[in-house]
Amino acid sequence: MTPARAEIAADSVALAALREAKRLLAAKVEEVERLSRLLQEREARFRELADHGSTIIFRAALSAGLPLLYVSRAVERITGWPVSALLEAPLLFGSRIEAADQQRLAIEASLAGDGRSWQTRFRFQRADGETLWLESECRRVELGDGQPVLEGSIRDITHSQVREQALRDHAETLERASTATLAAAIAPYTWLIDEARLECGALAHELHGLPKNSPTLRHLSDHWVHVPAAEREALEAELARALEAGGSYLLQYRVVTPSGRLRWLRSIGQIVDSPSRRLIGAVTDTTLEIEVQRALEARSEELERANAELDEFTYVASHDLKEPLRGIHNYARFLAEDYGERLDGEGRRMLLALGEQAERMQRLIEDLLSVARLGREPMSRRPVNLDELLRSILASLAFALKEKQAELTLEPLGSLSCDGVRVGEVFRNLITNALKYTDKPVAQLAIGRRETAEGSEFFVRDNGLGIRPEHLQRIFLPFKRLHNREAYGGGSGVGLAIVKRIVEAHGGTIRVDSTPGEGSTFRFTLGSG
Repeated sequence: MTPARAEIAADSVALAALREAKRLLAAKVEEVERLSRLLQEREARFRELADHGSTIIFRAALSAGLPLLYVSRAVERITGWPVSALLEAPLLFGSRIEAADQQRLAIEASLAGDGRSWQTRFRFQRADGETLWLESECRRVELGDGQPVLEGSIRDITHSQVREQALRDHAETLERASTATLAAAIAPYTWLIDEARLECGALAHELHGLPKNSPTLRHLSDHWVHVPAAEREALEAELARALEAGGSYLLQYRVVTPSGRLRWLRSIGQIVDSPSRRLIGAVTDTTLEIEVQRALEARSEELERANAELDEFTYVASHDLKEPLRGIHNYARFLAEDYGERLDGEGRRMLLALGEQAERMQRLIEDLLSVARLGREPMSRRPVNLDELLRSILASLAFALKEKQAELTLEPLGSLSCDGVRVGEVFRNLITNALKYTDKPVAQLAIGRRETAEGSEFFVRDNGLGIRPEHLQRIFLPFKRLHNREAYGGGSGVGLAIVKRIVEAHGGTIRVDSTPGEGSTFRFTLGSG
């Protein structure tokens, strides 16, 4: 073959090879295009499934806040946040995770190895403000460009989480109830009447003086081995009546344990007829309660006897004290009348002082009796028209009101369930004090009633001397006067003490607001009645 022909032959082979290569390249391109279409179709199907499924599919960058790169439309149904909003603000999803859970998720992501998946739970705030519990299955991977990302799925587990929490709460409640039951020595039991079987714990046996490991008993009365015989017969009859009547029951009885200890027990429960007849109840040890109650009753009887003796002594003592005082007062008056002319001025002054001291002593004794009786005489509550009561008090004080040229401002007091006689003493004392302790030419008094958050409040306001702040509490103590004995008409100093006792006996309180030189306002409540 000539060189020219050899060259032509070589070109032909090269051209054929080129054509084959072109054909193969075209086939490869077609295969790549086919695979690309297939991949796009599969991705489209995947996205459609992800968008319409009940699980959120996501991809997030592995950086602060875990910004979203992709999220399926299922996120809108579960969280209420639009996909567009989450992708336009990639940090929005992470910002709605509770702060404590955000920190934990960041730590878990930083510790995870490439390709390893893990499961986690976190709390998330929906668009409407509701808190969800979400569970995520995620893994850390690297994209083709080497960027680390998190991808995975998220599902809503709020319902199951709430149920689990409710179960935990219920278990804790049962545990607390069981602990409290043991601490309070309460022994539950169930008597299956049709099966002739009593189910209870060791505590029920122990309370009844039986061994803790006693075998299952067949009848509720099997517990009553150590109940005194006479009482046991009555107790069994009472149980029979309860079974016949149905409903709830209450049995109280004594147990004398083998060691000789007396124990009081109370058995209370409910009789249930369906599906089978049974008694569900509990036994408690009421020994301490009954002993305390009996001690209180004995103490109360003792106090009643002591009070009766004190009343009798007070009456006799006051009678015996007042009699010689009347004698002293009368003899002083007789001396002044019969021998006054023979005495000089100093002598007559001393006789007058003797009579006044006797009168003062008599008033003190009467006030002491009033204070002593307040705590023991029973209250007599009934509906009282306080306006009528006040009018009668003001009528009885007409002379004193006229003498002080009193100007009255009266507001409606309405009606109240109270002890009218004693409440009348409260108003009388406060009005009398207002008239007594004043240096103004015209005594101004305002009496009324106000409704407050605590209930009805009554007040008596005056323009008198007023009270210095350091004396505001002292004035309610018995025999405490802020002025000397002869100033402002004298007095024993028990008036406001009596007022305070009466108010407190009605379940109320009393206080005073005062400005020296300007006057005082006494405010008091009388309870609900």
